[in-house]
Amino acid sequence: MNWRQLHLSFWHVLQWGGVALLMAVGVGTAAPIEQQLAAIRKTSPELHWNALQLQAQLAELDDTISKYFAFYGLDLPCAQHRFGYVDAGGKRIATHVFVPDGEVRGTVVAVHGYLDHTATWRHAIRELLATGFAVIIYDQPGHGLSSGPQASIGDFSEYVAVLQAMVNSAREHLPAPCHLAAHSMGCAISVDYLLSSSDADCIDKVVLTAPLVRSNHWRLSNGGSWLAKPFVDTVPRKFRNNSSDKAYLEFVKRDPLHARHLPLAWTDSLRRWNTRAEKFKASSRPVLIIQGDRDRTVDAKYNLPFLKRLFPNSRAMMIKGGGHQLLNETESLKRKTLEAMSSFLKEGTP
Repeated sequence: MNWRQLHLSFWHVLQWGGVALLMAVGVGTAAPIEQQLAAIRKTSPELHWNALQLQAQLAELDDTISKYFAFYGLDLPCAQHRFGYVDAGGKRIATHVFVPDGEVRGTVVAVHGYLDHTATWRHAIRELLATGFAVIIYDQPGHGLSSGPQASIGDFSEYVAVLQAMVNSAREHLPAPCHLAAHSMGCAISVDYLLSSSDADCIDKVVLTAPLVRSNHWRLSNGGSWLAKPFVDTVPRKFRNNSSDKAYLEFVKRDPLHARHLPLAWTDSLRRWNTRAEKFKASSRPVLIIQGDRDRTVDAKYNLPFLKRLFPNSRAMMIKGGGHQLLNETESLKRKTLEAMSSFLKEGTP
């Protein structure tokens, strides 16, 4: 482990407990976090790619954005960090770019899952930076600080269009090679992009963590959605114990960027995506699939063989005791996931 990894490991110890404490007492004397996030949505500038220097970026940040970084643990050491909005797929997309100090191995485009946002990846971002990768990560449409109806989408192709724009930006502005790392719904979006986009050959390696193809109790969920649609557009969200990290679970329940209701339109979109995905043609690209054996959010028994058919050269790693939120598990489980991800991505690089 080099000095940068040692430095970053200190921040792993804080985990979500420190963030939850900040939420309880407020960030200094600033306005409540909900007001700060609303201000960021309205006033934050476009992302500027030129002069990617840490000090220059810090000078441009106003107090509100700085506190947003601190609140969600995105004020990472040993990295240049730029934040702003990118117009992609007809949406205003909140985007973060992290570049490690020193030599860079390449760039990872990170794609978060349903109901999550960039901060869900904060441990993974630190790991990738410590391994020498630049990271570009964004809030999905309808998630976090990005525009769009909350937690809803008309069609998964809208998600794919945004990912394609992010990959193009990474290729233009950040060091090659370009890799893709995704979690849950982000995996479905990534699979669609990889197998349906003509420019996806630019992607080198792919990591799919707790991939969503079908959700758990797939038929029951679709039947319930069909019965409910004549009467309601959304249903209350049930917060699941999808991690054994209790501090993380408590944080999610109070996080103002997490939706409290689930639009039935999203369920319809996922069902249509599944129909389309059955027609995808297989790819020989290298893919690592990481799955927890206690994941009750996705139907791993269906999803893993499905993905193996699409990516016959893929390899799967099962995390014993891991839930759905493998990037936010207890330290030992999270460490297995993050080390598997970083080791796979750096294979064959100096």
